[in-house]
Amino acid sequence: ENARVSESLAHVYGKLGEWSKAEVAYSDTLLLKQAQFGKDHLEVAKTLELLAVSKIEQSRHEVALPHLLEALRIRKLHSGPSKNDIVDALNRIAFVHKQCGHLPELLEV
Repeated sequence: ENARVSESLAHVYGKLGEWSKAEVAYSDTLLLKQAQFGKDHLEVAKTLELLAVSKIEQSRHEVALPHLLEALRIRKLHSGPSKNDIVDALNRIAFVHKQCGHLPELLEV
């Protein structure tokens, strides 16, 4: 319940363009979901991606990248026949590498 409220608050902050406040709320949500579901749950991956978006929106691409990579790792653990979530995660990682000027890393994605 607390994680859902925290995530809703973060979403509202994001819609308002208050990305630093959204980041704090997503960080809180992440801790709550990790405690509730464990570190390898898909809900944790989703929150890691949302936390990364809040950092990307603040042009903090370098600090967003570890969250995206961790979300990808979790998604790979749970990937089934449809790999759309993996492709979406790889696209986000490629975008951040491009924004950071990491051209060799971009080729690896």
